[in-house]
Amino acid sequence: MVTFITSDEKRIKVDNAIIANFGLLGEFARNNHVDSEPVPLLNIDSTLFKKILEYCDHYREAPTRNVTAPGQTHFTANRRPEIGEWDRAFMAGLERSTLFGIIKAADYLGIRSLLDLGCVTVANMMIGKSASEISLLFGGNGTFNSMEAQVCLFFEDFTLNTSI
Repeated sequence: MVTFITSDEKRIKVDNAIIANFGLLGEFARNNHVDSEPVPLLNIDSTLFKKILEYCDHYREAPTRNVTAPGQTHFTANRRPEIGEWDRAFMAGLERSTLFGIIKAADYLGIRSLLDLGCVTVANMMIGKSASEISLLFGGNGTFNSMEAQVCLFFEDFTLNTSI
């Protein structure tokens, strides 16, 4: 067991088997942080950490999943990455702040498959929306000054007429 202290000062004990294959968390498990000082997670609160542990527990046997379809390295206009049923349910209904918190925490903790899942979820939220709708989705006011409007038009044209 490894003990973590979250940003809201909650102590959470985690079984090594749950986190052994997941980035930074796995490093703590493999380096025998058992019965040693608790590991501080300064930017992750207990609610978010428990959600991340739920993901790690579900995928403890297969941590190196790939969210995109085989051979696909990018989004195209006609094809979205497949998201499994459990992953969809896991991400469904998350508040925007929780979703972005998961993305930031997964990046910090080196949990690539969860980071990818979060990013694909955000990308799917944006598909088919105008720049104004995307701005509103992410807490903007939906209006742009002239420079922002030019940038939006450039990237809209770029994404519709290019494949990466």
